Amino acid sequence: MIDNYKVFNKPYDHLRQYWDEELQVNKVDVSNNPGRIEFAPGLVLMSCWRMYFGNSFFKHVSRERILSFEGAHRIEEQDNGVVFVELYADVFESGNEENKEKQKQFREWIEIDKLVST
Repeated sequence: MIDNYKVFNKPYDHLRQYWDEELQVNKVDVSNNPGRIEFAPGLVLMSCWRMYFGNSFFKHVSRERILSFEGAHRIEEQDNGVVFVELYADVFESGNEENKEKQKQFREWIEIDKLVST
């Protein structure tokens, strides 16, 4: 939503905008943002700086697939079986082009777009 850009004092005039009929507000098109939120049945998906994956997610993407991603700053399998992924070290560097690229690569690695379309 445009208000998010206003709150963080970020420019948005150069971005594609559209009218959301349901919410009755102008929105910014984030379809090319690798960190955008996507929804699939029973899932909320997002490639972000830190993520945790558990058994219910491994039905969709294998533990091994997540653990084998090579572009992360840190990946750890915890004692309880949860897999922790940290794509980059500083959350405040999410706008950095290198970090956006890591988000894009991870998004593609776990095939978020395929999960959303099923």
